[in-house]
Amino acid sequence: RRSNRLGQMRRNFALLLRVALCLLQLAWSSAFIGSFATFGKRGLPARLRVDASRRPTSAAFLRMLSGHLDDPAIRSLNDLLCQRAVQTQIYYFQEFKDDFKRQWLEGFGGHKGLSSFHSFGGLHMKAEVYLEKMLHSPPEEIEVQMRWGNRYGGGSKDNPYLKDTPRFNTYTETIHPQKICKGLMEIREQLLSEWVNDLAIVQHEDHLFWIQVHEEEELQRAENITSRKKTSETGHEDGDMTDLVLIGTRGDYESSPLRGRNFDVLKRLSTYIAVKKLLGRKGDGNSESNLKWLGKVWDEEYKQMFETNSDRYVSEMFLNTLARKPSMAVPDGESLMLVEPRHVVEQILQERRDVIRSWIDWLNCGDVQDGHTELQRDLIIRSVKEKKNENQNKENKELR
Repeated sequence: RRSNRLGQMRRNFALLLRVALCLLQLAWSSAFIGSFATFGKRGLPARLRVDASRRPTSAAFLRMLSGHLDDPAIRSLNDLLCQRAVQTQIYYFQEFKDDFKRQWLEGFGGHKGLSSFHSFGGLHMKAEVYLEKMLHSPPEEIEVQMRWGNRYGGGSKDNPYLKDTPRFNTYTETIHPQKICKGLMEIREQLLSEWVNDLAIVQHEDHLFWIQVHEEEELQRAENITSRKKTSETGHEDGDMTDLVLIGTRGDYESSPLRGRNFDVLKRLSTYIAVKKLLGRKGDGNSESNLKWLGKVWDEEYKQMFETNSDRYVSEMFLNTLARKPSMAVPDGESLMLVEPRHVVEQILQERRDVIRSWIDWLNCGDVQDGHTELQRDLIIRSVKEKKNENQNKENKELR
């Protein structure tokens, strides 16, 4: 816990330092250049002058900063990071009985049902667009009406003189989107550190997955599968898919409340991307027949299950089902083609490991933190401009 607090203090200090540097840059670009340009007739060379109108917006900066976002796998991960941060914040509001903010956040941007959505692609817009839109949204004030007390005001319900009139208490609630957005950024950075640790154990899970498959084959050959429930060294019962991330990877710090579900969605998305990449390749011979069979099975049985809201362990169920299918000959027009489902699963897992490796590299490169800093820098610049325009309008009115 002490190391966690020290790490959090270091991150907070780094964030404050970045904001201070942004303020210094703003002061230098507006005041210093403006005063120095008046010195002499020529002033500063054109290449040194700062044109504020050409300064990129936060979304444009993110596109310029993160060439990684051109990769669909990285783009999907960034959007999922924002989605799960929103769902985690909704969970916090629900736990603290703050239904007003929970409903506002769940409906922001025209979204519905995010609190119960368990898959990827839950946001209708890109992550940076969602955050920027919220960060620049004005405060919203609404009058909330609450019913209080019992309907008989403490009297007997059989009293004929008491009116069954409900009593209400009203109060004003103000939503500050900027504060909520900054909270989402903090949650995104917490999830980022968790995901780096959790994604690293997927390869270990794949190893245990094959151990389980081989042990089940041995049990089938011994005709003793019905007398044993344990199928692997992990002690999991047959059909029990307890996440390894919940067993021994949380460390000595407190995890986010939806960490297990986040890990499940990460595996679902990485498996989905791996299958799409594999199907996009051209095989030859037996590999081509495997890909044809996978494409047919994927489109008919599993694609919609991955893309829509559904329960947990979709990727595990998909891989388990394919790995336990025997080699088969399936019709292909007027001929037959040999299909080896186990080899298909091996290819999917290899593609998934490559996807996860690129994810970990991107999560560690600092793009997420730099994007948050730029969003807040852009907010400061806009606030200074608005204040400057307000003062200018006030001076103009006084002159009139």
